[in-house]
Amino acid sequence: MRLVIGRGDGAPRRRLRSLVPAIGLILLGVFSACTTSGPPGSVSLRPDEGVTAVANPTPTPMPPPAASLGFGIDYCGADLAECAALGATWSRHTGVTTLVQARRALDEALALNMGLVLRMNQGDWGWNGREFDLSILETMRPIFDHPALIGFYGLHEPLERFSLDELRIFYKQYRQMVDDPDILLWHDIMRIPDGFTDDLCDLCGVAANPHMNDPATGQPTNDWDRTDLRLEEARRNLKSAPRSTLCVLVQVYGGDGRHLLRMPTPDEYRENVHRIVTEFGVRCLANYTYHHNAYEQTLGDPDQAALQTAVQETSQRYFGP
Repeated sequence: MRLVIGRGDGAPRRRLRSLVPAIGLILLGVFSACTTSGPPGSVSLRPDEGVTAVANPTPTPMPPPAASLGFGIDYCGADLAECAALGATWSRHTGVTTLVQARRALDEALALNMGLVLRMNQGDWGWNGREFDLSILETMRPIFDHPALIGFYGLHEPLERFSLDELRIFYKQYRQMVDDPDILLWHDIMRIPDGFTDDLCDLCGVAANPHMNDPATGQPTNDWDRTDLRLEEARRNLKSAPRSTLCVLVQVYGGDGRHLLRMPTPDEYRENVHRIVTEFGVRCLANYTYHHNAYEQTLGDPDQAALQTAVQETSQRYFGP
């Protein structure tokens, strides 16, 4: 049984069902109650008139609602248990190149009641101008039914290098290789452009990075204008893509001194998540690191106890049971 991931509207997946059989039964009941001496304008059915059954066309299934992963912490690595203690129910797991590594990580996640998006560091997946090389997924086929597998990481900021049509090629190849629709494809797409459709990514990462240092003065600032515009653009363009989930990458770790982004204070972090969840209705958060790859360098740092508390409180407030 696959790990159960919450849905954005809290409702189970539903498929469109034909109402024609039910309507037919109702009409038959009405007709049987009618007589040949009914009032003017009524419909009568003579006993000798037969009813010809009309085969109902097979209904086209409606797409399932977008998945809502809830509260995640990125790239926990060996610290998966510590991330679970902070409230994370999922993580992206990097550096997977063998089936043994994938199974070991998924088994650990399952023991913690977490799910994983596996990142295999494939770069641009051997793009040759016509197609991608997704053959490594064939080696991962034995873990396709693992209950802790959420999906696979695809491309990092692909719109810097690929067109939407080329991303559709990636998605088509992915679905040919991974035919289970519940094994989702993640792109760190970073912006949801005009013309976005469901055949681009299932889990679509967009970063929210308001916490910066002013390049002129070095003083801390909050650039909410840029963040709000990006999230509003994402919300608007996802309206026509009901299968796709907006996953917001919440800056919680900070930069490494070479970049303008900085660590948020605990109060800034609380405000960050509050705005993303309440103002934009986002139900998929990945607490992530900017130019760090290890949990222990950031949230795992003992000096970040106050931020750890803010993360734990926020996970309970917005995503707890």
